[in-house]
Amino acid sequence: GGDILILVIISSSTQTTDASLSFTNVFSPESSQEEVFSRTAIPVLDRFLAGESGLLVAYGVTCSGKTHTVIGGEGVERGLLPRSEEHTSELQSHHDL
Repeated sequence: GGDILILVIISSSTQTTDASLSFTNVFSPESSQEEVFSRTAIPVLDRFLAGESGLLVAYGVTCSGKTHTVIGGEGVERGLLPRSEEHTSELQSHHDL
């Protein structure tokens, strides 16, 4: 079946909470856009393009970096969406050869 990936952006906070959570990946603020993309989106995209269901979710509190992670900026700061489009286009161009 399809996997569901929840991408959680951890923001520094002085508040603590008692919770038990399990994550596929957890990234620090120092993680690069490429690292986040290669460890989260590529496996989901590849399975999706092979006919399976896939879902990427960015979930977090306000100002935790969700928009930056998903959309990003220019160059190496590109986020999940532009990188996913590039990855899909590259796979398509190789398939068309």
